[in-house]
Amino acid sequence: MNKTKHPFIKNVLTLMSGTAFAQLLSILASPLLSRIFTPEDFALQASFVSVTSLCLVFCSGKIEQAILLPKEDEEARHILRFSIILCSVVCLILPIIINGVARFNKAFNQVVVNKLVFVSIVFVFCSSLCESFRVYFLRHKKFRAISSRTIVTSIATVVLNLFCGYFIYSNKVLITSTTIAQIIALFLFLVLFYRFFGNERVDWTKRKIKPIFSKYWQFPALMMPGQLLNSLTGNLPILVLTGYYSSYEMGLYAFVHKIVTIPMSVIGSSVTQVFLQRFSKCEKNEQLSFFIKTSFILFFIILIPAVICVIFAPFLFEFIFGEKWIPCANLARLMSPFFIFQFAITPVSGAVFIINKKLHIDLLLQLIRVALIGSSFVISRLLSLSFDFTIFSYSISLVGFYLITFISSIIIMKRNKNEN
Repeated sequence: MNKTKHPFIKNVLTLMSGTAFAQLLSILASPLLSRIFTPEDFALQASFVSVTSLCLVFCSGKIEQAILLPKEDEEARHILRFSIILCSVVCLILPIIINGVARFNKAFNQVVVNKLVFVSIVFVFCSSLCESFRVYFLRHKKFRAISSRTIVTSIATVVLNLFCGYFIYSNKVLITSTTIAQIIALFLFLVLFYRFFGNERVDWTKRKIKPIFSKYWQFPALMMPGQLLNSLTGNLPILVLTGYYSSYEMGLYAFVHKIVTIPMSVIGSSVTQVFLQRFSKCEKNEQLSFFIKTSFILFFIILIPAVICVIFAPFLFEFIFGEKWIPCANLARLMSPFFIFQFAITPVSGAVFIINKKLHIDLLLQLIRVALIGSSFVISRLLSLSFDFTIFSYSISLVGFYLITFISSIIIMKRNKNEN
């Protein structure tokens, strides 16, 4: 048996073993959380997540993604330090940005009105640094360290949500618990970092840091706008529809999105991390076959459980989460096409643009995504469609985007293969 074929599967399973346990805990806790918190509570959490997701893109300029590229570890360390400095500086001005945007956006306004600006900054700072350390650990194949962080974060979040929600209920519990969990996760990453790399010399001088930006300027210049658009479009239902529909309806949408993405992330996020590391080592003539094989495997993994869940959605939501969440069943059905294609394509497409340095194409695709989703919302408003029809049009627009992304990835790899 050829053992060289198994490191990819082994590394995926290493990440999945920790993630699966942590996410299983979240799934088991969901029936309890659904009986403690209301749709309006999940709507507030969704607004917080949307705001912080956009802020996270700015924090490091996405330059931490370049950590995987240098041949020399010393250069990778300089990229890590640069991302930490950039994150610290950006977080100082984020309160001004959040308060400014809150004047004309209801989701941002919800964060300000509920006095969650400081909590948002803490969450963004910790999450951004964790992402930089995660990529650095990924470079050195410290998959167990990455998995450990996922376990600790999920366990802390679930325990705090249940304990605080039951004993000291507040509509902010879901948010504060997540933030405290990120603080704990960052502390764990710092401990592991100094355990693995504590003997490495630290040089924070401008002489070492400045050349990093000169060499990898494409990441903040091209990848950050693309990721910003990606985050913006991913959160558009909350950012836009919050101003047109009730907190109850937005809470139902947020709950469905949360419940569905929990099991999907167990496999999807693990495959993304390992696929990126493996794909970066592939020769150009090997990229296409590896890409197609992985994406089709992901498609068939999600298809069967998705069909089962669509058929039995009303019964499942009532039995597992309670009678008040039955309306979520129809939303889950309407969003299922988008979830299937997202699961199959997202984990593998990003690596194509990063490794082949086609960041300008990634940016163009994100612009297309904005146009597709924006058009679906505009049409829904012009036709005065119901909330359900609006979500369905949003789902179909994203299916179109993922198909375009898949085809674009194949074209890039075919051209590279012919040039090789």
